[in-house]
Amino acid sequence: MTTPSAPRSHYTALISSAISPEDPATLALVERLMRDQTGGVLDHLDASTFDHLARQAYEDGRAWDTIGEINGCTLADYCRANDLTQPPWSS
Repeated sequence: MTTPSAPRSHYTALISSAISPEDPATLALVERLMRDQTGGVLDHLDASTFDHLARQAYEDGRAWDTIGEINGCTLADYCRANDLTQPPWSS
């Protein structure tokens, strides 16, 4: 059984708070979208495994394009437009 997706206003709040790669909201945005867009298939993952997956997805542009659209644009477009190219965990 899957839970319904979060309302668009929740996504808008996450995006507006993800102002830089140093902001923890950036990773929270990825996590939320990955969980919602996969219909709950990732819910069994423990926190550290999911964190690794979300960080890997952030660094992998192909993964961004498969997560889905939010407020009419893809996450990849959002990150490119806001210079979110160097996540703090990549060093």
